[in-house]
Parts: sequence; C-alpha cells; structure tokens
Amino acid sequence: MDVGTIVARSMRRYRDRIAVEGPEGSITFGEIGSRIFQLARALKALGLQEGDRVLDLQSNQNTYIESDLGISSAGLCRVALNYRLHPTDWVRITKDCGAKVLIMDAKFWDEAGPVREIVDHIILIKGDHHGTINYENFLAKESTEPLLLAVNPDSLVSLNYSSGTTGNPKGAIRTHRNRLASLGNIVTDIFGRTLNESDCWVHAGPVTHTSGLFVLPYFAFGAKQIVQAKYEPESLVEAIQH
Repeated sequence: MDVGTIVARSMRRYRDRIAVEGPEGSITFGEIGSRIFQLARALKALGLQEGDRVLDLQSNQNTYIESDLGISSAGLCRVALNYRLHPTDWVRITKDCGAKVLIMDAKFWDEAGPVREIVDHIILIKGDHHGTINYENFLAKESTEPLLLAVNPDSLVSLNYSSGTTGNPKGAIRTHRNRLASLGNIVTDIFGRTLNESDCWVHAGPVTHTSGLFVLPYFAFGAKQIVQAKYEPESLVEAIQH
C-alpha cells in the first residue's frame, strides 16, 4: 500500500463525493484524483527520481491538497516551505535539502526571489512569469489515469523543517512507511473508528503544520476536507454549523 494506491482507490470509490471545499470552490474525489495524478506524472516527466525533493510554497488553498498527495504519489519527497518563515530560512532549507523543483503560488513571487535562483524548475500557481511553467498547463498535458508505482516504503515522503523555539529550521525525516503508519494511528488512536462520508475536517490552521497530518486519512475514507485560507473565528463557526 502506498499513497498513490490510496488516492486511486478513493478516486474510484468516492468519485462523485465532494473531497475538498476551499478558496477555489468545491472539487470531487474524481476530479481532484485526476489532477493529483496529472501532477505526479508531470513531475516524473521532469526526470525526477524516487526521493528527489520538491519544494512547495503555498498558503491554505485547494492546490495544496493536490500537491501534497501528488508529490507523494510520484514517490517524491515534499519539502513544504512555511509561508510564515523569513525568506532567508527558505533559502537555507532549499540549499540544505537539495531541491531542484519549486511549486509556488504567484503571490510569493517577490519574496521567493532568492529561492527561484537556486532551483531548476518553477511551477507557478495562479500566474505566469518568464522562465516558469504555469501549474494548470503543467497538469493539462498529462494523463489523468492513476500512476501506480512500486515505491520503496523507506524512501523519503517529506522533510519537515522546524526549529522549535531556537536555532535554524532542521529537517525531520519522514518516510512513506511513516506516513501510512500515521494514517493508521490517527484512525485508531485519535478517532477510534473508521471515518465515513458524514465526517469533515476543517483546515483552519496551516496545512504545512499539524493540520496536514489529516489530509491522507480523510481522503482515504472518502470524507470531506474544508480548507480555510486563514483562521477566522466566524468562518470556522460557520463551517462547523454547516
């Protein structure tokens, strides 16, 4: 079992259910599953090999769920750049992990200038700049069919950079095996039951942080996720009530 297999299964089994509701609207499991595999195929077409690092610079939005699951489905290692960090930290992380591909929201274009100079490929969401690849065009050229790879469970699925309260951010290693174990632990130890269609997770906090741990469990069991662009008490209460 791997992330790609889980995505393919949910894409087929829950095709017409709403998977994600966020700033860009609602999208079904069938629709987002297709986009996830298009992204995975497009990344592999760049020549990336298992475990290669892909930087991901976004705030909370629908495409963040796509990139999270798409990078994992391609057998690659996601390195999320927390948008709350200073750009000098982004540069330090980029050099430390050796990433050559950056997926980023165009709204961070200016701040990410030093990072853009380091990587070989820039996939730009919601924008076009010379020398970049538009995210939608990047996906559009690829097949929507599931990309089922024999991923080594002990290869990296993510490097999670955190500094705690002191020092520079350091990358905590997480493997594909770790991610699947986390899925099981969340279901058994936190929820104590299998999730279903009536369940819903609200990403009120950054998906780059703890909230992101719940992306795969909810996707695996066909439960909806609501992605909020930022924490606002009124919006959170409204999401809970509806």
